[in-house]
Amino acid sequence: MKKDYYTLSVRAEWSVSCGSDADVICVDLAVTEWQGDILFDQSEVPGCPNMESVGSIKAHFVPVMSLADSVDLFEVFDAHSQELYEAYEVLFDGNEPNPGLRELVDDNMPMMGDVLYLDKMQIAEEHRRFGISLPLMRKFIAEVTGYSPDVWVIGKAGPLNASDLSEAERKRACKALAKHWGRIGFKSVGDPANHIVKHTSWA
Repeated sequence: MKKDYYTLSVRAEWSVSCGSDADVICVDLAVTEWQGDILFDQSEVPGCPNMESVGSIKAHFVPVMSLADSVDLFEVFDAHSQELYEAYEVLFDGNEPNPGLRELVDDNMPMMGDVLYLDKMQIAEEHRRFGISLPLMRKFIAEVTGYSPDVWVIGKAGPLNASDLSEAERKRACKALAKHWGRIGFKSVGDPANHIVKHTSWA
């Protein structure tokens, strides 16, 4: 199969997340859910596409740059989900960037930015091993962030079936996935590599 047979359809779905001070946070905060449908053109006639859904990408976008001066970022992330709370723990210290991230970036690169949390990427088994995950993820990130230079992209390094694995198997899978996503600029954080992160200012 050729990579040209695959494409990505991206759409946004808005939902409001509320903290304990709902009257304040819900008015100003709209966490955007993004969905990417991975489509395979199974047509045999050129110019007459016959698209089949063979996978998906799901993510959440948090507009940190417009929120940091008016709300407690911890409340924003914690109110939404456990996954975003864990992303906050990696990326922030209060309303400021986590100083531990400095070792990942050059001195002249920004530390602050909006956040795109990658919930999951799934591809049907028969469409794996064709080298489509990296270019499709790169395209998804570009479409969601609008090529913005100020977005932290973060996700779990573990496989979707992590709960079915032994601790040793999980660590091996995390290491392999961190290496895989490193090919498009992600860096691992944690020991073992619990999360992968990249800033859109990175080449």
